[in-house]
Amino acid sequence: MYVLDTANIKEIKEAINFYQIDGVTTNPTILSREQKETYFDHLKEIQELLKEKRLYVQVTATNFKKMKEEADLLLDKLGNDISIKIPASTEGFQLMKHLNEKVHITATAICSYELGLMSIACGADALALYINRMANEGIDANMVTKNLRTYIDQTNSKTKLLGASFKNVVQIRENFLHGVHAVTISYDLLKQSMKAKILEDSVLQFTKDFQTQYLVEDATYLKK
Repeated sequence: MYVLDTANIKEIKEAINFYQIDGVTTNPTILSREQKETYFDHLKEIQELLKEKRLYVQVTATNFKKMKEEADLLLDKLGNDISIKIPASTEGFQLMKHLNEKVHITATAICSYELGLMSIACGADALALYINRMANEGIDANMVTKNLRTYIDQTNSKTKLLGASFKNVVQIRENFLHGVHAVTISYDLLKQSMKAKILEDSVLQFTKDFQTQYLVEDATYLKK
């Protein structure tokens, strides 16, 4: 349900410790922010932290020949349990068809119903929907999500919808309500989405009432 959109080792460790995380998505921009000198060592370090959870890695080339070569290299270095992220471009569709049934494929930068349909037809296992970027272009991202989910359900497609490119918690909530299967979000947005003032105030009052009555910090002091 929740995939972490980061390549920061500290954030990944914390998120795995506190929450249920279903994987980690990366892209060239996210990886470059960490300023690691060794690309594949960095990815392998993330992969080791995830254990059985999936790591998503995007191809950086833009033509089919080089994209295919890069995909083969990713599989050789990281194994077949990764998801290869492929932009939903003309060259990208060609690579999806080539890799279909060989590895988990995530079609990325989906910003229209049509791009989603073609990605499904070319064998994509997941569609990364760019929610906020669609919104910035005046596209109803939740309607795109809803229509793709309807198509997937009606055709019994294996493809899953992965909401991405979020700016705030409201976008995440609305996208879930419109049919996305999972979301990939930054660690900051994940933490923010798990906060609730009513929860915090309630817990504070419970603690205060307990300490007032029993004059100890918590129930572990009452063992004797």
